[in-house]
Amino acid sequence: MGAGHSHGEHGHSHVGVDSNIVKNKEATRVLMISLVAMLITAIFQAIIVALSGSVALLADTIHNFGDALTSIPLWIAFVLSRRLPTKRFTYGLNRSEDLAGLLIIIIIAISAVVAGYESIQRLFNGSSLTNLWAVAIASIVGFLGNELVAIYRIRMGKRMGSAALVADGHHARVDGITSLAVLIGVIGTWLGFSIIDPIVGLGITITIIFIVKDSVKTIFSRLLDGMEPKTIDLITASVEDVKGVIGVTEVKARWFGHEITADISIAVESDLSITEGHHIAKKVIDRLQHDVEHLGAVHVHIDPEEEPGAGFHSHGHASTYPFEWAGIYELSIGDYEYILDAGPDPAMLISFLPLSASTQEVFEVAKLDAIRVFKGTAQPLASGGILQPSYDQTQLLLDGDATFVVRITKPGSYALFTEHHPDEFAAVLRHNGSSISVTLEEAFPSAHGHSHG
Repeated sequence: MGAGHSHGEHGHSHVGVDSNIVKNKEATRVLMISLVAMLITAIFQAIIVALSGSVALLADTIHNFGDALTSIPLWIAFVLSRRLPTKRFTYGLNRSEDLAGLLIIIIIAISAVVAGYESIQRLFNGSSLTNLWAVAIASIVGFLGNELVAIYRIRMGKRMGSAALVADGHHARVDGITSLAVLIGVIGTWLGFSIIDPIVGLGITITIIFIVKDSVKTIFSRLLDGMEPKTIDLITASVEDVKGVIGVTEVKARWFGHEITADISIAVESDLSITEGHHIAKKVIDRLQHDVEHLGAVHVHIDPEEEPGAGFHSHGHASTYPFEWAGIYELSIGDYEYILDAGPDPAMLISFLPLSASTQEVFEVAKLDAIRVFKGTAQPLASGGILQPSYDQTQLLLDGDATFVVRITKPGSYALFTEHHPDEFAAVLRHNGSSISVTLEEAFPSAHGHSHG
């Protein structure tokens, strides 16, 4: 039996349901520890802001509070993504991470507005900075707090394969450097240039704006199912390298939470068994697991080499079939009559194939066999001739009404593929005067014209 036109789809998750839950629990713990660390850092800085009046430190404090609060929607998203798929949410709730990302962007943007407003106010109205030593300590504490959070998030993110946590760790590292910038305001004030403090505040505000811009680009790209082209190229190259894959006809991938979901169509030899096709799909998935980071679910769609790509499943490509009709008959041993009236053509190509069963799956495989048969040389058969099941193409010569003897030597299922629709010739299969009905049939859009004699 061939691999068939039934195109098996093999879904696989990079990690099982249980391990996904474990990863999300680890991510939740990382977020909670980060939240506590950032809150402690921000509260300490807020106390120093109240004592010193530093607008640069105020901007950094607002930013750190914002960063701490962003852990909350992300934590909620991780909790939601633990839930198993349901009939309503058949893919689960991993997309909640992207929605949390939108809320995070809003929080960071608000912190930029507040910090910018305070900096501009102090820039024009003047600022008086006191307790310089405390501001300097707060700046260093802000740097250390962010750097510790950055190290922790990056290490845990890499261990769990979470791109979101790794990116958030690098974000915290940039924030730490921003906290050190407050020292510039302290030094400027100590040297008698108090205006440097609000200028540093504006600089921190601009840094926050750039962070928002980059975050918006990333989040909206993922919401719109954007994927890095180099990842698509890597997936394609990896699949093409798998033995048994003749070609990669389609690759689709998207971020789903902190994992990548991929849908791939491959072409294989059409005479493979379903088991052999399934084995190739498993090898494709195993190879992708090894080559592609953050890979989650993978679905492999198998096409026969004669019909590669999604285009062959659309109505626009149905005309690639060389036949216009196909039907399955259940026949016993004996001679049958295939009777045709005069029709639009003086001849008709057919293929009469034996089947192992009259199922849809076997029918799909038979279509591929019939395509190969129709590519071969046709043997002419005049009215009165004997037609037997075989893998050879036959050309029925239809000079007016015609009757052919269909000889069956073994009971079973048989598929008849005809170049034209039987209705065009009022074709019927009879046995002992009774018409034989098909158990399964399918019509195909015409891919030819009629010669009309």
